[in-house]
Amino acid sequence: MLILREPVYRTVLSIPRDYNFKLTARVYSTHWDFDGERAYIPILIDDKQIVVVASEGDERIELEVYSKSREVEVDRVLKNARYILGIDENLSKFYDSVRSDSLLGIISNKLRGIHMRSVQSLWEGLLIGICQQNASFQQGWLMVTLLREKLGSKVLIAKYRHEVAFLPTPDDILSKKMYIKEARVGYREKVILRCATVFSKQTPEPGKLEEIKGIGQYTARIARILALRKYDEFPVDRWFARLIPNAYLNVDEVWPKEKVEEFAERMWGKWRGLAAIFITVVTAADTIGRVLKSLRLRKLDPFPDRPSPLTLWRYSDEWVRKFVNP
Repeated sequence: MLILREPVYRTVLSIPRDYNFKLTARVYSTHWDFDGERAYIPILIDDKQIVVVASEGDERIELEVYSKSREVEVDRVLKNARYILGIDENLSKFYDSVRSDSLLGIISNKLRGIHMRSVQSLWEGLLIGICQQNASFQQGWLMVTLLREKLGSKVLIAKYRHEVAFLPTPDDILSKKMYIKEARVGYREKVILRCATVFSKQTPEPGKLEEIKGIGQYTARIARILALRKYDEFPVDRWFARLIPNAYLNVDEVWPKEKVEEFAERMWGKWRGLAAIFITVVTAADTIGRVLKSLRLRKLDPFPDRPSPLTLWRYSDEWVRKFVNP
């Protein structure tokens, strides 16, 4: 494990309007990515393992860059960190547009300032998307967590006594493929290996991800949303196909993909991909049955006492201990 003791660079940023650091730092973060105070951002540049540690002070965000080498492209690293945390993204119009939304109204008030925490690369977005195929929130993120634990490289930030596991690269996947089964990915193993082979040669065009066998519209759109902030696509799966008519029209139906897409475009326009992510946040990405029950009782809770998009960081370490170090 690489141990990094002191930052090679520090800088301070003013907190932009309509930006909530701690809410954003929590979004789909594991225990490696957020410790309750600081966000840890693993960045790979030219095979160099870099971690940016972000923390909030008096109306400012401090960024610390940790690297084994001092010969770091600091501007490039900081650009990546700002992008991943959405610091330069203006969502004020989106917040205002969902003020009366049946599901997303809470984003406009109690959760205003929350941004999607993105990933560094299309590969990372695709790997996460594959783990969400035909899986519940907990199943999907257990796979992501175990892939990082078993196949990803690790860095210890000595100052905070905090370990960070990177998502495995395509080369990590191919060189350690004997460990993939231990990540409990099931049939997705073949898809992950196939995608790793493709990405190890050259990153495909974002619009051509669906040409890879095993990658459908849902997985490809999740990848593009997470990596490219491509918000003008709505990732349709069975969960959304039932939730949308129930939540917005009070109709217990399962809509076809085309009808969900048409509704999403009318409802959220260019923000529909972001709306999809935030719908999972406000519903705690719960099972469809429990979400519908919570909707009827008007008791949606984005901060449940179990793993969810905003609480995952509290629980993923337990998964590692349970499934890797029993």
